[in-house]
Amino acid sequence: YLLGTDAQSPMELMAGSAANYSFKGLATLGARLVFDQDKFPQGLPNITAEIEGKKVYDPRTSNTGYSNNPALCIRDYLTNTSYGLGATGVEVDDDSFIAAADICDEDVDLAAGGTEKRYTLNGTFLTSEKPKDVLGKMLMSCGGSLTYVGGKWTIKVAEYRTPEVTLTDDDFVSEITIQGSVSRRDVFNAVKGTYSELNALYQMS
Repeated sequence: YLLGTDAQSPMELMAGSAANYSFKGLATLGARLVFDQDKFPQGLPNITAEIEGKKVYDPRTSNTGYSNNPALCIRDYLTNTSYGLGATGVEVDDDSFIAAADICDEDVDLAAGGTEKRYTLNGTFLTSEKPKDVLGKMLMSCGGSLTYVGGKWTIKVAEYRTPEVTLTDDDFVSEITIQGSVSRRDVFNAVKGTYSELNALYQMS
């Protein structure tokens, strides 16, 4: 296997013309199989792997390593020069990303016991996707918003913030109207979802 570094060499099992391909920048898994009718009666098996994503920089510790913290992953995408926006360090408001990363790392109590991180980002995207679409998907994992103000990228993630402004009737430009019911067309009575369980190797159930 190859970890996806820019300096990696071809895998040893690759021969012939394939030996010229090192897949630089791409994590790659290779497998050499010997056919056995008894072991593979249904043909070639499906090969899967549990992988960790790209290593990202953490401005809180100045360390670089694997993390599924949404704020850190978004920061990495903004500054990445290969497939991201290529923003420089001075274009990133690290104070806001540090605050957001701390919120994402907060332990939240579970009803069944134990805890889990408030927000994690676990997914993939294609480098051919528009940056706006990629960032939109990443921000969904933390209820976040990203702004570019004063030459800097600033992030906020979902959390309760004490209101700093009190609104009165004098602040409204017109009277308040109330919609008492929703049309039948807009009403739904069922929601379906899928769940991938770690113990089932992330197969959908």
